[in-house]
Amino acid sequence: MSADPTEQVEQIPWSELLAEEQRSRPWLGYVGVAAVAAVALGFIVSQLFQSGPGPATVPVSTAVVAPAPTVALPSPAIYSEADLLAALPDQESAAAVTRAEWFVADYFTVDGEADRAAQVGAGLAGVAAPNPTGLGVSYVEWARAVRVEPLGDHRYRVTVAYRTLSGEGTFTRNPVQAVAVTVTADSAGGTIVEDLPSPAVLPAPPEVRPSLQPPVEVKLAAEVEQVALAEATRWGVDPRIVAATESDGRQRVVIEVTDSSGWRWPLVLWVGSDGSVLLGPPT
Repeated sequence: MSADPTEQVEQIPWSELLAEEQRSRPWLGYVGVAAVAAVALGFIVSQLFQSGPGPATVPVSTAVVAPAPTVALPSPAIYSEADLLAALPDQESAAAVTRAEWFVADYFTVDGEADRAAQVGAGLAGVAAPNPTGLGVSYVEWARAVRVEPLGDHRYRVTVAYRTLSGEGTFTRNPVQAVAVTVTADSAGGTIVEDLPSPAVLPAPPEVRPSLQPPVEVKLAAEVEQVALAEATRWGVDPRIVAATESDGRQRVVIEVTDSSGWRWPLVLWVGSDGSVLLGPPT
């Protein structure tokens, strides 16, 4: 193949390319100069600190600077193991209360079940569960501990109040009674009843101080009625105010409300002079 007579070849010297590259990046030179200047400055400073005639004197202001106020922080409290355990609920007494309530509910329930003696006897320590005599059935409606007396050596005397329902077909709600049960417990929650329940007396109710002023019937303001009805609606439906009295600047409002079973129950609300619902009667 013959060469094209029009083709031309140009040669560019390498020195020209290098010069062009240097012109396109002039900042390299500035960086180099800055680096050299930094090294020189560092050398001069080091010489001044090492071989100078003495420390440079810097004028200091004569103004007195008050020290920063110090705040005394309280030292962290250190509690003993006994303090920490005392702050926790008493596991033994709580377990004793549970066992006493459970035992009373089983002991005074007679519903014809064949395993009643086994259920009652399971909580007794070496004492046979007796078979009571009577007609019909006896159900414990509720049982609650009202007093716990530590006897020492992991033993507790628990007074339990309870109510029974008895009869045949139609039940009679009997008066509330009380018995005392002696329970042995341990910190792991194990409990046992030492013997049959003993007769006990219910605690006397505390004396309620009379109101400073006798109650007077009043007509409630519209905003107080709205507050009372709204509060009663949180419990049931169709609230109706049936009575309102005032004593010591507080109003007692009796409201009938229907519950989910369809029964209407009278409930009471105490309202303060500012229209707020109070926690209870005036003290």
